[in-house]
Amino acid sequence: MIFCFNELSLQNLDVIDNKILEKTLLKFLLILKNAVDKDGFPEVRTENGMWGTVINNKPINELIYNSTIDKDLKRLIFRIHDRSPYINDKKIDTYFYGKDKRPAKGFSASLYLDCPAISLSSFAGEEESIVLITKEGELHKLVFNFTNNGQFEEYLKFYLSSQHCLNYISNGAELKEQASKGNFWKNLVFHDRFFRLELDNNTVRIVVEKLCQLNSFLCSYLDENLTFLKLRKILPDVRDESTTVKNNEQLYKARTVQFKGQSVLCTYHTSLNSSNRLYFFVDYTKRIAYIGYIGKHLTTAKFKSN
Repeated sequence: MIFCFNELSLQNLDVIDNKILEKTLLKFLLILKNAVDKDGFPEVRTENGMWGTVINNKPINELIYNSTIDKDLKRLIFRIHDRSPYINDKKIDTYFYGKDKRPAKGFSASLYLDCPAISLSSFAGEEESIVLITKEGELHKLVFNFTNNGQFEEYLKFYLSSQHCLNYISNGAELKEQASKGNFWKNLVFHDRFFRLELDNNTVRIVVEKLCQLNSFLCSYLDENLTFLKLRKILPDVRDESTTVKNNEQLYKARTVQFKGQSVLCTYHTSLNSSNRLYFFVDYTKRIAYIGYIGKHLTTAKFKSN
């Protein structure tokens, strides 16, 4: 698992009580241990190297050798895969953090690499899971900041959320690019005509929110039995078509979409605005949703589409 180190968290460590500082280091090491248990050695990206960053910070350096923290945990410092956040020496745009707009290189790298940040957090007030960073002329961005080892489930929820996805999607072209890559919505299958859509930026935002909600529902692996009623708790406005629509050959065909030669009836639909809908089908067993149609509300027995 990759983290980007928040260098701002090193500030003022020299004025912190040693007991608090030891707890701070312990929280940091337990995050890395959890990452080791899940994905092998943790990888921490910093501009000047994680080991150099820690060893050159006198309070932390002394604590590594003098604290009562378990030796195996302290050895994690030496086992970190220590790499720069720069890829092919490409510099990263710097975003700013806080009311005083401090340059935040670690959070900026986290956004650039699409991975969480990690901080040495000494006080409860610093333990922000989701951090807002800004840059002049751009919408704010949100990055996830690990400050304790109990945040892994919360990070997964953030990664699946529209808060995360909207960092990288602001228009139709970026929406199609991310859908084609399959990184954000691994449980969704998109029909070819999705990639020919022309959507305004406000509708793009709503589509991203709906796709993230649907994908999060399908990724609920703690729930072994997904149902339409459970889907409606995530997407309260989702509806299925009536029996009248399903029994009408013309209306049935309008909702039938071909996915790699397979006919899929997309009768579930959710509103994007007063006139547009997103139509889809859910295979609850395979935990896959087929995104069949986005556009004007299709004709029903009671409603005639323009």
